[in-house]
Amino acid sequence: MSQNGSAKKTWNLLEDGLLWKEVIEGTDKEFRDSARILVVQLQEAVKPADALQGMLLDRIASNYFRKQMLLGIESAMRRYQQVKRRASPEGSTQELQKLSAIAFSSPAELLSFAENLRFETFLDQGLHRDLILLEQLRSTTVATETLIAKRLSRSERKQINDGSSGPTMIERQ
Repeated sequence: MSQNGSAKKTWNLLEDGLLWKEVIEGTDKEFRDSARILVVQLQEAVKPADALQGMLLDRIASNYFRKQMLLGIESAMRRYQQVKRRASPEGSTQELQKLSAIAFSSPAELLSFAENLRFETFLDQGLHRDLILLEQLRSTTVATETLIAKRLSRSERKQINDGSSGPTMIERQ
């Protein structure tokens, strides 16, 4: 609700989205900045007509960011293993320390590779489902707006015809 008590007419992913903000919490500044850029681009591309479309867009963004982080961790773990094999037995290199900070920074590293693949599949399915739902909602919104416009147009014509006191110029001829 706005300050004057009327319902908010637009939904803004950057301001109103909750899920995507929680997902990127605790990530590095570079990731957060790129996430915000993508959120602005999604908002501009979709222009959610209502909160329902906005919530779906929020879910789409959060799933996308989760997948991006999951793949980043998976990549860092592979690089970590490669660097570890190259590292001298006496100690770790700076590169190894940097990769370990990424690779072991999330609960995802506790999952096995198969569990990570299942999680990635789950994210893909959710993303696909939400994209379909969003498109259906947008189509329904457009169809509803078209129907309302047609009904208004008919009722306006009826009011014009009903409001006249006699036949129109065309009817007189």
